[in-house]
Amino acid sequence: MPDRSSAKATHELTYSLGAAARLTGISPDLLRAWERRYAAVQPERTAGGTRRYTAEDLERLRLLKAAVDAGHRIGQVATLDLDALRAHVAPPEPEAGGAVEESLGAVERLAAPAVRRLLARQLSALGPVPFARHVAVPLLHEVGERWSRDELAIAAEHLLSSVVRALLGSSLSPGAISSLGPRIVFATPPGEHHELGLRLAALVALDAGANPIYLGPELPA
Repeated sequence: MPDRSSAKATHELTYSLGAAARLTGISPDLLRAWERRYAAVQPERTAGGTRRYTAEDLERLRLLKAAVDAGHRIGQVATLDLDALRAHVAPPEPEAGGAVEESLGAVERLAAPAVRRLLARQLSALGPVPFARHVAVPLLHEVGERWSRDELAIAAEHLLSSVVRALLGSSLSPGAISSLGPRIVFATPPGEHHELGLRLAALVALDAGANPIYLGPELPA
């Protein structure tokens, strides 16, 4: 389990309960239950008693959720260390590869509910940055290539972009961001309306401990 005294001494970036829930896909009520019944994580507490979660806590919670989703009982895995938890969870790359193919089929059929469901499941299982790297980027690239070869309708590309934009946007909501990290402004200049790459870059900065201020595309100087 994380060393709380070390985290406090180094002013490690921490996240609120709501942010931890959004970034791990675990509801606040379930997160509290895992802490109370199984000591799955031991978050820091502020002077007022508010929970604060470290990046290591979030990794642990994602692994626990993935293990439970794979069929393990939370009571069996809650006390395992990170290495043991990783051994219980399949590596994300092969899973992500299958998810890309399955999602691509749904995009080709313009099956919007299926696209949202498949990608939301991967976001929950992997976390925002691995999801962006291993699922969103390869999928967007492949759809863009097929559209450029007239193998996909422009509607398919717009559908995928809309779903990915919404999913990445939820991970950049104010509640998911700590004010402790260095502030970085993310925006594009006038005339540049493509924002998916901008959102991806902001997510990487958030994962690295920054406090991204996302202002969106086409921002006048």
